[in-house]
Amino acid sequence: MLMLLTLMACSGDDSGIDTTENAGGDFDLTELFPANDALDVPLDTNIVAQFNKDLRVGDIGVVGRRSVSGIDGNTLTAELSEPLDLLTTYTVQTLGITSVDGDAFADIQASFTSRDGTWQAAESIAGQTDTTRYAAAVSGETTVLFTAGPEGIEVLTLTGGIPSEPVVLDQGDVSFDTWLVANDDESVAAWTHYGDVFISSTSADGIWSAPLPMRVPTFDAQTPTGLAITDDGTVAVSWRVNTLKTQVTTRVEGEWSAPIDLGCAAQGECSSVSLSVDHTGGFSAMILATTDGGQRIETSSFRNNAWTAPQVLFDVDGDIAEPVVHVQADETLAMWRVTNSEDAGLYQSRLSDDNTWSDVIQVRDGDGITSLDMVALADGSWTAAWIEVQPDSEVDSTTLWVSGVEDTALTDPFRLIESTTAFGQVDLLADAGGNLHLTWTELSEPARLLTRRFNHRTGWDDAVQLGTDTGPAQLLTLPGNRSHAVFIESDQLTTAFFE
Repeated sequence: MLMLLTLMACSGDDSGIDTTENAGGDFDLTELFPANDALDVPLDTNIVAQFNKDLRVGDIGVVGRRSVSGIDGNTLTAELSEPLDLLTTYTVQTLGITSVDGDAFADIQASFTSRDGTWQAAESIAGQTDTTRYAAAVSGETTVLFTAGPEGIEVLTLTGGIPSEPVVLDQGDVSFDTWLVANDDESVAAWTHYGDVFISSTSADGIWSAPLPMRVPTFDAQTPTGLAITDDGTVAVSWRVNTLKTQVTTRVEGEWSAPIDLGCAAQGECSSVSLSVDHTGGFSAMILATTDGGQRIETSSFRNNAWTAPQVLFDVDGDIAEPVVHVQADETLAMWRVTNSEDAGLYQSRLSDDNTWSDVIQVRDGDGITSLDMVALADGSWTAAWIEVQPDSEVDSTTLWVSGVEDTALTDPFRLIESTTAFGQVDLLADAGGNLHLTWTELSEPARLLTRRFNHRTGWDDAVQLGTDTGPAQLLTLPGNRSHAVFIESDQLTTAFFE
């Protein structure tokens, strides 16, 4: 007898139920696989329950997962329709089990935890040699790669780790920067060609559109500085014009607006615009401007199909690194570094529901911070990582710090790694299970790309080397708590999967 079982999702914490006893008298469960509280369960497991009597009817399944259950004598088996997620606690539940004698088995719950992943050996992507720039994004189950090299601009996809044939979007070594964003239905790419910004996007059948110029070409040099897409397909793209001003255009319901100036004009030299989709579902822009006395951050938002007038959020007599902006369900957080200043350190601000950024707070001081990243965790908290150089009389010490982030302060910063070798860019990635990946480059000869994993059960794992002669990695989250690193190794586009 086969029955389709779909159970509503619930907590998945340890049930604490003894699954070997039951109130049904002499009708008992004799074995359950995976056992209650089992760890490191394979992702392709089936759920098997054996009883001391043959069965007439009943179901067993994993809460939140579709499965087909079948009875064979005294054994009830549930075959899951798809693999389990990495390092996730699941609840097993029985339903309506009756023996051939008519005895009823009282429903029970048990729990188990699936195995964690491991980094697979890095593999180069055939044909992607002499890659100078790249961008990557995830659309559904697929990784989209956008690359620039001597032959031009290409896009390709990785599905199950297998690359597609590349599609040429533009020819010649024409791009200063490459930008790529995606939602579950569409990918959008931006690049520069002879002073103009071009956009291409995928249609419903995955075909890339002909490049679309964002404005009439002029002798003004343009460089893309930001690209963002919402779940409903609204797109924003920004670019810098000769460092004097920034412009932005948006696509709403398939129609592109005319470009508008956004900040910096007649107020200073524009460095960049960081675009993001904030927690309200609109766009937020952080505009970095250079002034006579230092730098400042201006903010603008896209609401009701219009951009708000830029407002000054922060200014300092020193240098500001481009803000890192991340979002979770009900909050948007921005953090940035200040260097070459008496006020050097880390700063943060939060966006409220009424589209107002909070007062800026310095959460760490010091002029040796060289790289910063920050992520939102599934429980609503935040984690930051940064690299800090502490000059010493004999040798410079480089430290990779990790810390939680609260409203007004960092929480319990700790030294994850300390070395006399300089470190390059640090990147953080969080999965839905509350686990972290952290990558950084060690600037030795040759440079090494290293990674460490934070497992919410056991803490920080040992460092793993992903590649040598590498630049920094872009980390991507894949379904099932899997992860993907993309980087350039010896001028070759390279990928590694955590699965």
